[in-house]
Amino acid sequence: MAIKTTSQDLGTAAARAGRITPGQGCWIKYQLNLCNIRYKTVAQEAGLAITSISEFIVGRKNSERTKTALRKFLGYKSFTELLAAADAANPRRKV
Repeated sequence: MAIKTTSQDLGTAAARAGRITPGQGCWIKYQLNLCNIRYKTVAQEAGLAITSISEFIVGRKNSERTKTALRKFLGYKSFTELLAAADAANPRRKV
């Protein structure tokens, strides 16, 4: 019997694992595009590979260096503040 998972389940699992949720990743990607910032630029700042940045944004990896680089590029004091902005921008988020 196959178990059906929803995007909400994936987001909850990601949060428990210390990773960002799919909705947060989409918002971060959108903000990077608005600021004309490429993954390559973030990767160079963090000293990581471009694939590491991509995997972080889709919620597969967790990296303090990536968090710091994204926070700086998007102008937030802390990564928690950045995630709060991402959550506030998601109209489907259940409170």
